[in-house]
Amino acid sequence: MVRCDGGALYEHFKEQGVAAIGWRELAQVPLDAPKSVWLSTFTAARPDLKPGTVQSGVSQVLRFVNDVAPGDLVVTYDPSTRRYLLGRFGEGLRRNPSDPSGSLVYIRPAAWEREVDRDALSTATKNTLGSTLTFFLVGQSATDELLNGRPRQAEQGTVDTASNSVEEGEAKTALLDIESRAIEFIKDKLAQIDGYLIEHYEHIDVEIKQLVPLRRLYWPM
Repeated sequence: MVRCDGGALYEHFKEQGVAAIGWRELAQVPLDAPKSVWLSTFTAARPDLKPGTVQSGVSQVLRFVNDVAPGDLVVTYDPSTRRYLLGRFGEGLRRNPSDPSGSLVYIRPAAWEREVDRDALSTATKNTLGSTLTFFLVGQSATDELLNGRPRQAEQGTVDTASNSVEEGEAKTALLDIESRAIEFIKDKLAQIDGYLIEHYEHIDVEIKQLVPLRRLYWPM
């Protein structure tokens, strides 16, 4: 999964045939440099960040640089339309340190193939995809559902999670990731009930109206 700046780059990814991440502060680090160099460079460029955030950012960049192979599945998401875009990574990696947005620094070609409606997915898959990390590995069951329309049956006692290891210092980032998944879950539930609330609001219990106050607006034609 490659997050695209809150969905702002979804159409750019699709039209340009690319997938990209940012971290402009790391654009000049030699690709074969040890991780300690990446960490020290990022720390020097962003002294305002906590060590866990630095660790998480560097780890995501290194995964994008080192762990992607041509033909690997790539997914991105537009929360405004609640749609996923699926494709395959191509070959090659380029860096664009001068990108003014700071979001298109590490760029890989991607052959985008089709879109999938988030609301058509199972709750388990939506939870797996709910992370707001910029770049993370999607679990196998969620991948199967994205590709085939149905999740793989998980073995008893297993949980379908991304296989990104939580390194020392990344505990806070992991907690934020769990929080972001919970927020996406709440959004899913709201998306299911908002139409019903609007249509039947006049007959809803007073207690619910207090929790979800709405006002009818008449717009002149």
